[in-house]
Amino acid sequence: MNNTFTLPPISKERIDEERFRTYKPTSLIGLLATPIINLAWLPLDWFMANSSFQLFLEIRLGLLVFCLGLYFAVRSGKLDMELGTHISLAAFLFQVLFMMNVVPESALLVYNLGAAAYYLGLGSVLSWRPINSLIFLGYAALIAVFCFALFGMHNFTSHFRNGSMVVFTAWLIPAITARMRYNTFLTEITQRYHLDFANGILAKKNEEITNQRGIIEAAYNRITDSLIYAKKIQESILSSAEDFHQLLPNSFIINKPKDIVSGDFFWFRKKAGFIYIAVADCTGHGVPGALMTVLGTSILNQLLEENHLPAPKEILEQLNSKIRQSHTDNSLQIHEGMDIALVRIDTESNKLIFAGAKRPLFLINNGELKEIKGSKTSIGSCERLFDCFEEHHLEIEEDDFIYLLTDGLIDQMGGPKSRKYMIKRLREEFLIINNVQAPNQEKYLEKSLAEWQGEESQTDDILLLGFQMGKKEPAVFDKVLSFPQNRNE
Repeated sequence: MNNTFTLPPISKERIDEERFRTYKPTSLIGLLATPIINLAWLPLDWFMANSSFQLFLEIRLGLLVFCLGLYFAVRSGKLDMELGTHISLAAFLFQVLFMMNVVPESALLVYNLGAAAYYLGLGSVLSWRPINSLIFLGYAALIAVFCFALFGMHNFTSHFRNGSMVVFTAWLIPAITARMRYNTFLTEITQRYHLDFANGILAKKNEEITNQRGIIEAAYNRITDSLIYAKKIQESILSSAEDFHQLLPNSFIINKPKDIVSGDFFWFRKKAGFIYIAVADCTGHGVPGALMTVLGTSILNQLLEENHLPAPKEILEQLNSKIRQSHTDNSLQIHEGMDIALVRIDTESNKLIFAGAKRPLFLINNGELKEIKGSKTSIGSCERLFDCFEEHHLEIEEDDFIYLLTDGLIDQMGGPKSRKYMIKRLREEFLIINNVQAPNQEKYLEKSLAEWQGEESQTDDILLLGFQMGKKEPAVFDKVLSFPQNRNE
């Protein structure tokens, strides 16, 4: 999408509007200040043209009243700003030329220099358009010709000897530099216009962004509310951690979804003296994973109801078959499934049967850690009906501690070099917390994970379940809170 835009040219009406708005205050000040400054010449008239003082006083006072009239006419909008300025300039020009033809020749140089300063000062503050410069030069020349014709050419010679060229130059300079001043003014208002235009576009974009942000936030809130409700539904379907702790008091569950709903789940059932426990990692996380957890839990419940004490291998094979059957469109390649670790424990004989689909079982027996790996095939990916998964038979003692987990914890990024937690580190942690009550093991492992993760975002859903069949006396957890040195390197 092309977000660029072309700046439009500024219109003549906008130029005139800006020019009048910008320079009308200057013109009004000029209409007030110029006749007042003109009165300041009265002392000079007294000393250098005493014979004409009364006449000059009347002229200067008359110009004051005349300019005040122009000032109020321009200010009220009855007279155009430029026209009022031209009238005042013509009047002052006629006054200057008239006085220079009346004063003694000895005073001509002083009056010429004063007139030159007047025109240079006034011309430097007025915003002349080139056409106004031509108009000014036109009536200035006509007034000069009229005055010299009225008073005779011998006065022109006197003027020429006493600085009339200075006055003539002062007339010309503002008119000649008008183009430069006008171009500067035009550049300024054009840039201001384009800035206003760009700010207008930006304001519209900001408004659109604000509106879009509001729409996105509303959609996000709706989705979040839906996910929170979906989490409640998911939790009502999945196994309860409280029920698991009641069944096996010396146990813990670390369950940290990456998103609001999780793609990992644990499941357990007790049936006829046997306890079934499973930890599963469904394909993906978030909503797709959560849907698979509900499907997986439902199938496990169904299999346990329909079969009499099925073995873990049998359960995984039927789970694999039903997951594959759930994908009715055979044109699609099967990707949806899960990795799972499943055990069945005979509570009377303390015999444990384990079968895993890419997930292991960890067992601590007499201070020794054993890892029983699951099969290399995931649920949903095996095309055979049988012999997809291996089964392991173990004798367990009351002091043995068993761990089932998904891969979220060992894949968590962190540490000083932003690497994975890794299975080796977890094995070391299991040995450190050996002979410690399950609640304290949970605190230790969560602290270990938090220190490793640091500021890193969570990589995947995390689920770790640990339990013991016997009842161990509580141990002092503080003894294992001092982590080994360099453990996070």
